[in-house]
Amino acid sequence: MSTLRADTIQNTSGGAVTLTNQSAAKAWIKYNGTGTIAISGSAGVSSITDETTGTTTISVTNSFSDANYSTVATCSDTAAHIQIVDANQVAGSYRQRTLDGGLSLVDDPAVYGNAHGDLA
Repeated sequence: MSTLRADTIQNTSGGAVTLTNQSAAKAWIKYNGTGTIAISGSAGVSSITDETTGTTTISVTNSFSDANYSTVATCSDTAAHIQIVDANQVAGSYRQRTLDGGLSLVDDPAVYGNAHGDLA
């Protein structure tokens, strides 16, 4: 058996290695969903758009091969729920909503999401 040890693995141009045909998330995000929304941390996400109270569109850096990818999300408020809006999911973006216990749209101070699937 061989052992591979490395501190950094880069692509031939010196940038981050692109994962393809792997089960790792192709995009993840943490953002502040209250006031002026802002990305706190992310990978594979190009931007977010505040659509209305509790509704955000997440645009990915590299599009998925089609709209049939998996998204998972959560938020900091234990009384709130996340809803992924599949009808608005396209290869390059998806929409998610935060709802309170009564299923009304609400903004949340910390929203998390990730997406898994094949890249285009």
